[in-house]
Amino acid sequence: MQRQISLSEIVRNENYKRLEPSNLSEAQWAVYKVFENSYPNPIPDKKIVEALGWPVNCVTPRRGELVNIGLIEEAGVDFFPDHNGKMRANTLWRLA
Repeated sequence: MQRQISLSEIVRNENYKRLEPSNLSEAQWAVYKVFENSYPNPIPDKKIVEALGWPVNCVTPRRGELVNIGLIEEAGVDFFPDHNGKMRANTLWRLA
């Protein structure tokens, strides 16, 4: 007879596998921790850049990798001023 597994047990096991630092590169883990620290608030890439002090071209690929493996998801759009004060749309991201 096959043992039935509850949905909560499946979710717990999958999350445990995904959240192990050994499954992520050091840079991916650093980006993930920024999301963990901002939870439950969604954040744009700009906030990750500010939190880590990295250039945006180092942050967005790591965030994209986390999206591809299902740890981060798109959460909408917000508008922020650029350096000239013009409002720009920015994608918001959150823990999946």
